[in-house]
Amino acid sequence: RYTLSQSNLTVTVSVTPENGDPDKVKTYTLNIKREANNNNNLDTIAVVDENNVGYTVIQDTESKNKYKVTIPGEIDTVYINATAESDLATIKYINPTDNPNKYIVPVGKTEVEFQIKSESGASQSYYIEITRSPKKEARLSSLTYTLSDGTVGVFDDFDPDKLEYTI
Repeated sequence: RYTLSQSNLTVTVSVTPENGDPDKVKTYTLNIKREANNNNNLDTIAVVDENNVGYTVIQDTESKNKYKVTIPGEIDTVYINATAESDLATIKYINPTDNPNKYIVPVGKTEVEFQIKSESGASQSYYIEITRSPKKEARLSSLTYTLSDGTVGVFDDFDPDKLEYTI
């Protein structure tokens, strides 16, 4: 039994006659050629944040290669995890970050692309429109003040939940 995990396979079969005469053994060579797999289809896609929380990805009704997802404003980084239908295909994320499937997403709409390349070399692009909602709450991260004489001060005990300070 042989598995055709590669495109070419050579199998040698020796046949011995019933009387066992070694001079009558015949050897056959089978050269099996398998066409390279052309499957560059997407199987699954997931969008998760840095805490591995997933967001619902919806396929665009007008194109099988386009998807949409909405993330909350508090999330600025997501990971796209795609799998191809074929185990022989490879996925390439088109991305400027060091981590190939990590995307930093600004508020608003951002389109990201990844490609699936089949064993035969045929490539297909897929697109995800990520909509990052605006943050629901405005909060300060620090608080400084400037006095009339130009002195600048910082509240060392700043707390974003504290709403009143005295100078």
